[in-house]
Amino acid sequence: MSMGDFVIWGGRGHAKVLRDLLDLLGSRVAAVIDNDLSLQSPFSDVNIYYGKVGLREFLRSAYQHKEQEVSAVVAIGGSNGRDRTSCYELMMEMGLQSKILVHPSAVIANSAVLGSGTQILGGAFVGSASNLGDFCILNSGSIVDHDCVLGRGVHIARGAVLTGEIEVGDFSFIGANATILPGRKIGANVIVGAGSVVTRDIPSGVTIVGSPATRILERNV
Repeated sequence: MSMGDFVIWGGRGHAKVLRDLLDLLGSRVAAVIDNDLSLQSPFSDVNIYYGKVGLREFLRSAYQHKEQEVSAVVAIGGSNGRDRTSCYELMMEMGLQSKILVHPSAVIANSAVLGSGTQILGGAFVGSASNLGDFCILNSGSIVDHDCVLGRGVHIARGAVLTGEIEVGDFSFIGANATILPGRKIGANVIVGAGSVVTRDIPSGVTIVGSPATRILERNV
């Protein structure tokens, strides 16, 4: 069953992933929004508009006299969870809906809770009693096992594994193929480098890499 029309904020690679997912779900991409005035639409059949003004103009021209619902999805990933969250909030303030998108091949436990605007991509797994905050991304093949708690705007990259009973703070990014051992707490605005193995709790506002992962950089929070 179609989920209706969507507007994608962000016109780079992740937008293509989201369009494929929306196609599978029987939905239509009505427009792309981006702040980069030099960026061309990633799709030959979908127009691009620029910034908040462009989004307002598109909505006025396309939906002003229609009852049809239009939804938001944000194609901003990586360590930019704060920006992704801000874009979702702006689009919702302008009247767009925020929906959960789940790839048909993903596995979600019945007891898991998914926040508004969550994106679960192909082959991802969410285990029992896990709770994902608003606007999270779980990339293809990632695993969030039982009893994990993710804050807002968290991104779990391709193949990363949260092994169970793990907490991840707002806007943190867990890199591709990283592994977080059971019971660890990851602070807010943390970057865990690709392939890292996290064996201890990690404070907010740092970048860590390696096996075992060690702090290499303080970040602004």
